[in-house]
Amino acid sequence: MGLYRGNTELSKIYRGNTEINKIYRGQNEIYASDNFPVTEGLLVRLDASNPESYPGSGVTWYDISGNENDATLSGATYNSGDGHYINFDGTNDWAYYSVTWPAAVTIITVGKSNGSTWNSWGGLGSNRVGNGFIFHNNNGNTTISWYWRNGANSAWIAAGSTAISNIQDWNVYAGSTNGTTNNLWYLNGSQVESNTANVSRSSSSTVQVQLGRDYNLSRYNNLRIHAHLVYNRQLTSTEMSDINTYFANKLP
Repeated sequence: MGLYRGNTELSKIYRGNTEINKIYRGQNEIYASDNFPVTEGLLVRLDASNPESYPGSGVTWYDISGNENDATLSGATYNSGDGHYINFDGTNDWAYYSVTWPAAVTIITVGKSNGSTWNSWGGLGSNRVGNGFIFHNNNGNTTISWYWRNGANSAWIAAGSTAISNIQDWNVYAGSTNGTTNNLWYLNGSQVESNTANVSRSSSSTVQVQLGRDYNLSRYNNLRIHAHLVYNRQLTSTEMSDINTYFANKLP
């Protein structure tokens, strides 16, 4: 497989004699395989440690899923230490991207707090309209609450608050739904919460997802995000565990 910058081929990666894992932005093949374990159904992949996702400068955090769901940074800054991350200062920094929601979806954020308790709410990922969701880290403590928004009646479907042993460590926060009544939440690859209420999700809505800020509110978070992923399906527990292992092996 060729890795290209412009029209220049930089490298190839093979498994045996077969070129593997081609990903394109427009007509340009942009990213060689890094052995990421789960690619089926990947809609968004933002990874601060990959220079094709964030080249070290600028306001665009590129989606390397091949779908061009790039995020825009507003004040947030890149740091090459601590495994590479985008830093949000808790004052006015945030990031956002647009994506067409599928009915079934899995959302994952790899993040950590810059303080011993969360300074605000909802900074690990949120969208408060349509088929919304909130990774609702809770101001003043070390818990996170989990929410899906019912696409039919706008009701919020919640699970209990999950205690995090150390929010200043890298943690893998994830939620998944089959679009109806199987709503699951994971921490570091293990299921921690569930809810069987019907979320009545539509597959047609295009939404903006916000990171570092609770959606359209003055709730700015003092935290770091290493990676953010969206899939167009509900991942299995084995896939969730594999993704956690991938990040655990690459982060300090």
